[in-house]
Amino acid sequence: MQNINTDDGLKRFTINGDENRVIEFNPNDLNLITRLSKAQKDINEFIKLMPNKDALNSLNDDDAIEAHIEILAE
Repeated sequence: MQNINTDDGLKRFTINGDENRVIEFNPNDLNLITRLSKAQKDINEFIKLMPNKDALNSLNDDDAIEAHIEILAE
């Protein structure tokens, strides 16, 4: 069978050499830095919403899981 190869411009990196775990991105994507910066800000805001470890320790496992689910849902 014939094969056609195209260069889609994506860079692919395996995680720990595992071909099933791949990170890929387009280095020519001019908006990549903007999206990464926004993602970093969103993650930092999300972390601020998470209950602190001491508060979670006072909950049983089911309540701690529920607290995290509610925050994720928001």
